[in-house]
Amino acid sequence: MTKEDIIQREKDKYNHIHKKERYGAKTGRVKQFKLAKNKLHTAVKTAIKQSKNLIDIGCGKGGFMDYFNNTYYNLKVVGLDIAEEVKKHRPDLNIIISDAGNIPFPDNEFDFVCHQDGLEHIPEELLIDTLNEEFRVCNKYMYFTIATHSVKHNDDIYKEMGLGAIHINMKTAKEWKRVFIEFVEKNNIRNWIFDADKNWVYIYLEK
Repeated sequence: MTKEDIIQREKDKYNHIHKKERYGAKTGRVKQFKLAKNKLHTAVKTAIKQSKNLIDIGCGKGGFMDYFNNTYYNLKVVGLDIAEEVKKHRPDLNIIISDAGNIPFPDNEFDFVCHQDGLEHIPEELLIDTLNEEFRVCNKYMYFTIATHSVKHNDDIYKEMGLGAIHINMKTAKEWKRVFIEFVEKNNIRNWIFDADKNWVYIYLEK
């Protein structure tokens, strides 16, 4: 299967999901983000305040976009998602339809690039292309949250749809750390913080 075939498969998958349910409409992760006061999230919140614009990769139906728009009035917030279906649900938001390995913006366009709860959804064949493209459009700061757990109740629904598991790129925290160590070294990133808990990995980067 070519990369183009894989991308088309993912487009079809997420369009189907967004048609069938409210996936991505709201997330309890916003509350966790707001409450987090560790070194990493303190740096993230400071960086957002210092940014003029932000792109939310894999924005879905805009749960995090709503939070950014309602909390950080200094920001111009843009969303990007692979599924055309999300725009039908949220015509009020500035959402661009594209895969994360082909972001239709110039180099260094966004002060802040975030990809929350997303890389576990990216097929392994597309992972490095995605990280490289997100780095390309980033001017200053990057932030990732990555699930290291499966979501069985969702997986059961998606299997009924013939789609399989939702978290298809499952790695341990140590494995994700190795991915980002290589990414940091390759791109000469000057500052980064890595953190993890039972179910999530968190990464903050400064170019």
